[in-house]
Amino acid sequence: MTHSHFIRCAGFCAAALFISPAAMAAPAVIGGVAYDTVDDGEPFVQAPPPRQTWKAPAPNKPERTAGLMAFMAPDPGEYVPDRIPRPEERVKKLAVSVSLGETTCLAVGVRALRNLEGLDASLDLGGAPVSAELRHMHCWPQRTGWKSRQWTMVPELLLPFSGGKRTVPVRDGVLTEEPFDLGVEKTAAFWITVTAPAEARAGRYKGAMSVSGGGGPALRLPFEVEVLPITLQRPPDKNWLLYADPGRWEKMSGEQVMAELRDFAAHGFNGLVEGPFGRLEISGIHAGGIRFDDAPFRKSVAQCIAAGLPGPHVCQIGGIPEKVRAALGIECDLTKDEWPEELRRGVTEVARVIRDTTKDAGAPWYFYGVDEPTGDNTYAIQEYQCWHDAGVPTYATFFRPDFLDKASAYLTAPCFVSGLVGSGEKAR
Repeated sequence: MTHSHFIRCAGFCAAALFISPAAMAAPAVIGGVAYDTVDDGEPFVQAPPPRQTWKAPAPNKPERTAGLMAFMAPDPGEYVPDRIPRPEERVKKLAVSVSLGETTCLAVGVRALRNLEGLDASLDLGGAPVSAELRHMHCWPQRTGWKSRQWTMVPELLLPFSGGKRTVPVRDGVLTEEPFDLGVEKTAAFWITVTAPAEARAGRYKGAMSVSGGGGPALRLPFEVEVLPITLQRPPDKNWLLYADPGRWEKMSGEQVMAELRDFAAHGFNGLVEGPFGRLEISGIHAGGIRFDDAPFRKSVAQCIAAGLPGPHVCQIGGIPEKVRAALGIECDLTKDEWPEELRRGVTEVARVIRDTTKDAGAPWYFYGVDEPTGDNTYAIQEYQCWHDAGVPTYATFFRPDFLDKASAYLTAPCFVSGLVGSGEKAR
């Protein structure tokens, strides 16, 4: 399992610019996006873009006529407005293979050879027994690091468009329409999601994708869809979990939440990370009066099962050692000291109560403590030990292997930041 900060899932909407819980400043506009508040500090500035030392290939006649050149970058994250296509990335046709019951996708960029107004695109599937959804890839600002004051444009939202207009976010997930205009030597990108029903007839089908702008002729790209006569099997010992960002659901209807969960399942996920969990009350811990209200978790599990997400899930509940320390009247520095035995027993007992309360909720779950701790984080190590001793499966993300060296005995599912396992040598 890898821990990635770039999610490529249709319908997913993450926070554009992470706002830390530090002091807040006045509203700001960053990269054309308005924020109600940003964390205090130096002004945000755009990071220098990567150098592009190559030239775009010379357009052929159909490209000149349409005013567009299509290309496919090796990574969808490269489809930014100023991206120049390399000669070897230029494409004159598209192709996709999909197995029975599978959802797959591909992305294609277009570079404007002149100013184009009202960009539009459409798909002809050539009679292929599949469904296809076409969206535009919207870029917005992201920090270059956790607390960086620099930002860069990142393609992260897959949004609807039609009739020469595209949808873009305004605020709090609300979308608005604007003209889908593309300036000369600027790039736009499209994301195609293809789904084959389990009973689809295998074969090769020849269709086309058409892209046009400014009322001119369309650039037509042959589009071959191959439906494979096989069904992919999910490895029984592998789980694919998605960071849910459930705070957004408070402003969504139940059907909107279910539509999003079904979308997650359609893209191969079977569980959530940081989904709704519950409320803890430990004021009566001296007399064994520990109570955990897991109603939010049970509701989420039921919704997930109905949407095709059976679990397991990863649940985060923070601040328990602090609450136990206060309830028991213990004096210690949780971040530096070795925890007193009474505190360890208290945290472990709370974990047992939560385990027992949720045991029949309908889905297994893992405890998620401190996010990305390092080996010198004695708080995280001791907290994970308590939950492990309570018989609760545990999950931890980390970017330095020294944490794994010290906490491996207490971790059921260590989750490696992708950079740690990005090569065979590092993975070993």
